[in-house]
Amino acid sequence: MERVLFVDGYLPLLALYKEEFTDEGYEVILARNGKEALRKYRKILPHLVVMDLHLPDMDGIALLNSFLSVDSHASIIIHDTHPHQEDSRTWMAEGQLIKSFDFSQLKRKMREVILKSGKRKNEKLHKATHANLKHQLKEFSNG
Repeated sequence: MERVLFVDGYLPLLALYKEEFTDEGYEVILARNGKEALRKYRKILPHLVVMDLHLPDMDGIALLNSFLSVDSHASIIIHDTHPHQEDSRTWMAEGQLIKSFDFSQLKRKMREVILKSGKRKNEKLHKATHANLKHQLKEFSNG
């Protein structure tokens, strides 16, 4: 079950996220501000973060950078009321979507990002396993 951290200062929307995405089979973690989000992120290392950039206690770009400093391969979707494509600092996110109460576009993007990040992790594991086997074979040959 994929863990998704939703970060938004609007509590009714967090409640909708919880209901909608729990029904979709995700483990939903909610944070209503940046400090709470960063604390939860470090504790649970979610598969995906869906975040608003307008938070009550912190700049969303600063939070995005904080997530990436904890995990440089963090999977993040910006889900905001305004497009931010012109701000190059948001390009580090896996995607940007305009908020809507029709979550179909967000669901598609979440599946896409989680699938992509899973492939990245599998590739890293494959490379690490290959390197380990190569090292063991070399030691065996020399021994």
